[in-house]
Amino acid sequence: MATRTRQPIPKNRKPRRIKLYLREWREFMFGKKRGAPKVAEALNIERESYLKMERETWRASYSDAVIIARTIGVDPNQLQWPPPPVGQKPPESADAILEGASEEVRDMAIRALRGIVGKP
Repeated sequence: MATRTRQPIPKNRKPRRIKLYLREWREFMFGKKRGAPKVAEALNIERESYLKMERETWRASYSDAVIIARTIGVDPNQLQWPPPPVGQKPPESADAILEGASEEVRDMAIRALRGIVGKP
């Protein structure tokens, strides 16, 4: 007679938490100790709640990140990477450069980028 071993019930995995550099970008764009009230007002929350969100960035939803990025003056995708060292300007993304361009120009730019990178 064969016995069957019990298999444990799989536990839910922890949600994937993406690090956002909210405080670093705010300080880069506005200077130290400035800009938090302006961003909190745009989110329609209190300043202390926004500062807590900066400490625990995983609490920010995508829509919060978009509002924060627009208020600070950067692209929402830039919040995933730290800002450049002081004195350098923020990097531009290809999407930001091609925003508002015609479909023909976008296709030419994509072909050019693929050629530069070496991906057909």
